[in-house]
Amino acid sequence: MYWFLLVLQYMGMGALFFEILYVSRQHSSRIQTLLVMLLYATVFNIAGYTLEMQAATKELAMQSLKITYLGKPFIIFIMYLFVMEYCGVKLSKKKVNLFFGISVFVAALVFTNEHHSLFYSSISYTKEGLFPHLVLGHGLFYNLYIILVLYFVFSTFYVCVQKYRKDKSEIMRKQVTVLLVMVLLTFLCLVLFLFKLTDGYDSTTLAYLVAVFLFQRLIRKYKLFDTLRLAQQEAVEYMSNGLIVLNIHGGLVYTNPEAEKILEKLQKERTEGLKYLEELAEKSENLFLDECSLLEHKNSEKCVYEVSKHSIYRDDKYYGRMIVITEITDSYYYTERLQHDLDVKTKEVVKIQRDIIASFAAMIEARDGITGLHIKNTGNLVTVLVNVMKKDARFADKITDEYAEMTAAAARLHDIGKIAIPDRILQKEGKLTDEEFAIMKTHPAEGAQILENTIQGMESDAYYQIAHDMALYHHEKYDGSGYPCGIRGEEIPLSARIMAVADVYDALRSKRHYKDGFSKEKAMAIMKESRGTHFDAEIDDLFLEHIDEMEAVLDTGTDL
Repeated sequence: MYWFLLVLQYMGMGALFFEILYVSRQHSSRIQTLLVMLLYATVFNIAGYTLEMQAATKELAMQSLKITYLGKPFIIFIMYLFVMEYCGVKLSKKKVNLFFGISVFVAALVFTNEHHSLFYSSISYTKEGLFPHLVLGHGLFYNLYIILVLYFVFSTFYVCVQKYRKDKSEIMRKQVTVLLVMVLLTFLCLVLFLFKLTDGYDSTTLAYLVAVFLFQRLIRKYKLFDTLRLAQQEAVEYMSNGLIVLNIHGGLVYTNPEAEKILEKLQKERTEGLKYLEELAEKSENLFLDECSLLEHKNSEKCVYEVSKHSIYRDDKYYGRMIVITEITDSYYYTERLQHDLDVKTKEVVKIQRDIIASFAAMIEARDGITGLHIKNTGNLVTVLVNVMKKDARFADKITDEYAEMTAAAARLHDIGKIAIPDRILQKEGKLTDEEFAIMKTHPAEGAQILENTIQGMESDAYYQIAHDMALYHHEKYDGSGYPCGIRGEEIPLSARIMAVADVYDALRSKRHYKDGFSKEKAMAIMKESRGTHFDAEIDDLFLEHIDEMEAVLDTGTDL
């Protein structure tokens, strides 16, 4: 067994030298740097321990032990850094520097162990076991060092498990599985050595060697070093200014100088600048900074950057992604000013257009012997009602500010179809005959057709649909007994259910040529009786709960 382990370690050293040559030739990146450091640390560790296994005296064994500790304290630390980097966990500089300082301190304690017993409380030499070896008593700082090693092991294990659970990518899960095997192997070999179950052999040496080759398998199999090279090829097409390259799990691989400047400026405003850039890219939103990085902007306006993200593929295999940051300050504000001016002009045109159509509707109402107050009253009632509904949890997700504004504006057009009704019917003082009432009932469909022929294509689709629904369905009843379609319940569009309540209440309160206006109390009583039959009960209830607000906007002669 002794010779087998010795040959295995020599073969491991030879393989490590070849790996160092291979990794050193790759493009410089954080992962490449960590792997080179890990390989060198492992070489020192395995070389020192191989010499210790062959040492014939205690003095030679001690010198070999010191060579071992040129690498041993740093291996688990670098493995920890590698896994954190690979899984996208950001460590603070203070934390990294602290752990590095502890590793250096441990090495220094071993190099000066002849003068104290802080790390090894006792040192003896025995020829028992697989081979002659040092028997080392564990001092205070050795035990603290083991606690730190266990912290590294459990931290990497936890991070790997979390990464495996959250990442649904099969490729990423395979990679994390390799890391988990490495962590578990290191922990197992550490336990075997601490409990003296290896007959004097430091099994962590073998564990570290295997772990290094697992790292190498991970990098070669998934071609992690290729990510940057492929990104550079893609950048020819996409890069305008700043470039950030991320590997398959989101770890930072490369930033060009321009991107570094932007990140530096962004760090002053946000702690997680890189994560924020990715969020902007996902939402196709721009980055705004108080200070410009790529262009000295003379205006007082904030600098604006377009942030985009591009995946890196080769032969249908995903290697990572890159974030491209392009400065668009001048064009953004020029476009913004043009868009603002266009929006203002468009609103002016829409207002004029709606006012003309509303005036036309008022003239039609005048044929019915009704002043323009009905249009203003119903419009005002709808305005108050939709704003009340907007604050109610039952309707909050349906009635937005834009919906409320369009519904209030469209209310003025609900009776526009009366233009098709003859004067003899509109102006008749007595009760309509069945034949006359049948003609009167055609005005909703006529109104919908008029709106289709006039405002469809000129107004937004949403506004046209609301106006169309209010004109066509405002005489429908919740129990299905209305006209012209006889639909019921929530089959009736929301805007039409709102219009029905406002239309009937104003009709009840207003004087017409065939009736006097009802009192507030009588009108409310009729509205309550029609709850759930004529009207949507929830809308009717809200209307009556705010009846004082409704009454306040009747007969004012002005639009809200």
